[in-house]
Amino acid sequence: MIEVDNFLRQPRLYPILLLAGDDPFYRREVLDALRALAREADYERITLETDRDTDWPALAEQLRAPGLFSQGQLIELTLGNGAPGREGAELIRALAHQPAPDQTVVLIPHESLSNQQLRSAWAQAVQQQGEVIQIRTPPLAQLPRWCQQRAGHYGLTLDFEAAAVLAERSEGNLLAADQALEILQLRYGEGARITPEQVIENVADQAHYELFALSDRLLAGEVLEALHVLERLLAGGTAVQLVVWLLGREVRLGYQLAAFPERAQQWFREQGIWKSRQNAYRRMAERLRPAQWARLLARVAEADQIGKGALPGDPARVLADIVAALCGADQTLEGVMT
Repeated sequence: MIEVDNFLRQPRLYPILLLAGDDPFYRREVLDALRALAREADYERITLETDRDTDWPALAEQLRAPGLFSQGQLIELTLGNGAPGREGAELIRALAHQPAPDQTVVLIPHESLSNQQLRSAWAQAVQQQGEVIQIRTPPLAQLPRWCQQRAGHYGLTLDFEAAAVLAERSEGNLLAADQALEILQLRYGEGARITPEQVIENVADQAHYELFALSDRLLAGEVLEALHVLERLLAGGTAVQLVVWLLGREVRLGYQLAAFPERAQQWFREQGIWKSRQNAYRRMAERLRPAQWARLLARVAEADQIGKGALPGDPARVLADIVAALCGADQTLEGVMT
């Protein structure tokens, strides 16, 4: 068994891997690292999910089928019921003891596994023939140090006091802390030394709450209210890039849910979307067809370029069009709703 931080320092494509832990930030980091290695090796990425009705023999045949247009396969297999059950356990043991050449199978339990489950024969087979990645969320006392280390990923420097404020504001949620660091980089740039005052201003100020209020209005499809929130954000001096970041996140998730609804739980886990908000995201995704979502992504990129001065135009107008389209107000976004 390997700790997640140690794995991320030197990731590799084992024949079979098990993610032991359900922290959405670390799950995303591990999967991103594996996907990057798979792209370098020209592996085909395949995502599968099991449930109580899974036909395990058919799944076994699917897993053994060679890729047609790639050198190998990265198979992300989500175990929808947590533990795989008797038939699933037999398949996993077979995959571990007789791995297919140029194939990596990543087992992703829907929920964190218990110690008893990690001692089971199938989990032990993965440990012997591949690797079990132990994912643990740092205790609150260690979170400031974690924030300092993660800040380096964005080219930022946080002293301990600034890191402690960020840890307090994120309340132990690594994904929230990471998103806050991304916002700080967007506002102050790579190489910045972040003070506690800047953390307080950007993570707990009115704009912070307005950004989340905008997200709530988008999910509810309340176009007038969403446009009012957008107006307040821009009038209050909120950087265009912060709004682009939020809208880009929502549009990307909308596209993923519209284009691949069968993988909804995967997208929700990767983005750290709470269960209480998942149905609202599903409803938002249904407002546009996948092709329309793809065109909306292009509008987000356009707004980003205008905000940076790389393209002429009014970023506020483009952002308003995107907000209206996300809410389903098709009359305001030319070219996207056709």
